[in-house]
Amino acid sequence: MPFDWGEIFSGALRLLFWVFVIYSFSKKKKRKISINIDEANSPAETITLQEQLSKIKSGKIYSGLVGMIVGQLNPKILDTEPNAVAVVSAKSVGLDSKKRYLQVALNGNWEDAQQILRQLPNSERILIEAGTPFIKRYGINIITEIRMLRPLAYIVADLKTVDMGEREANLAADVGANAVIGLGIAPVETINALSEACTKRGLDMFLDLMNVEQPLVVLKQLDKLPKVVLLHRGVDETETDSAKTIPYFQINQIKGAYKIMVAVAGADSERDVKSAVFNGADIVVLWKSFYKFEGNVGQLAERFLAEIR
Repeated sequence: MPFDWGEIFSGALRLLFWVFVIYSFSKKKKRKISINIDEANSPAETITLQEQLSKIKSGKIYSGLVGMIVGQLNPKILDTEPNAVAVVSAKSVGLDSKKRYLQVALNGNWEDAQQILRQLPNSERILIEAGTPFIKRYGINIITEIRMLRPLAYIVADLKTVDMGEREANLAADVGANAVIGLGIAPVETINALSEACTKRGLDMFLDLMNVEQPLVVLKQLDKLPKVVLLHRGVDETETDSAKTIPYFQINQIKGAYKIMVAVAGADSERDVKSAVFNGADIVVLWKSFYKFEGNVGQLAERFLAEIR
């Protein structure tokens, strides 16, 4: 192969990043190469892999660093492009029920999102959410763009799935998400279909319990529990009724009945974050704070991470 792999392995040891590269010398002969890239100074530096591979004159580069715990770029590409190089998958860290996380939701424009993504610290305790308005504005493929900026991030696709669970799980998996959010008010059949498809594709399922008065009734009907349930105070209801509160009491109800992680959304102040953690939340979802903050949002993220230890 006309390529100096040593060029990739320069830099300070920081991240463990698995990339599997399939190289096809002909339509009849394929070889699979496993590369352990463990010397990247930052997630952004791992993108240089794509640039380095582009120096291979005999083939083309397909996709970028598609981050999934389980999944692969369609190998059929290699049937039509015999000299292609395809980055197949990048392994990112899964959720640990013993840890607490900050989930940063992207709901504004792409320019602001890029700035936030670049400034956030490299922490496995920070989850990146592609919010529903964000996905509607830019399309599901925006998750691939997020992945290019944050190759090792745990990315949540907030699709608010209410029907066609299998199809939406596949959409999220195809663009490199780690998790997809469905709605608890959806038909049980849809939630089960979403859950089954997530399992097959190596995704986690989050279940948003917005407007669900009896979470335990919903959870009891499911074939398989979601990885995370989300207690959610909506933006519209908050703006209409400032007294509307997040049902923190449901955290202990849910955890008392099931071994399951609980996320809280709709909290935006440090006081809200403290309340969520005090009541046992595993994940705190924030977005307004990061868009309104004047300065480097990395510092804000560090403050919140300190609060949710």
